[in-house]
Order: sequence, then structure tokens, then C-alpha cells
Amino acid sequence: MADKSGDLEADAIDDAFQEKIGDLFKNLVTGLIDGREQKSVEGFTNGVNFARRARELALNALKAGPEASAKTKSKAQKL
Repeated sequence: MADKSGDLEADAIDDAFQEKIGDLFKNLVTGLIDGREQKSVEGFTNGVNFARRARELALNALKAGPEASAKTKSKAQKL
């Protein structure tokens, strides 16, 4: 049986990613209209790369499960 909660969480991550890409695109268009092409394209590119990385990390964290989360918390508490 598939893990429905994991599917819901992955869907939420994908939805948030798509929303962020939409926001970045809107900012790109606004920047182009305002005549700031180079800066807007750089911001869009950086934003997309960060969003992709965050999505990847979040999906990997879901796959790792609660055991990995507990280990991370334990390490953080020792610092």
C-alpha cells in the first residue's frame, strides 16, 4: 500500500515549487517591463536554481523518513 501522507507531502512540495516558479516569472516580466533585463534574468535564474535545490532537499527528506529527521535534531542539539 502506498504511503498517502508521503504522497500528500510530495504534492504540497511540488505545488509550492510551482507557485515559486510562477512568482519568479512574474518578477522577471516586471523587471523586463522596467528595463532591468540583465538583473531580472539573473534573479530569475538564481531563484529557479534555489527553488530546484530546495525541492530536491525536501523530497529527499521525505524519502529518508523520520529516522533521518531525528538524527539531524540530535546533531543540532549537540552543537
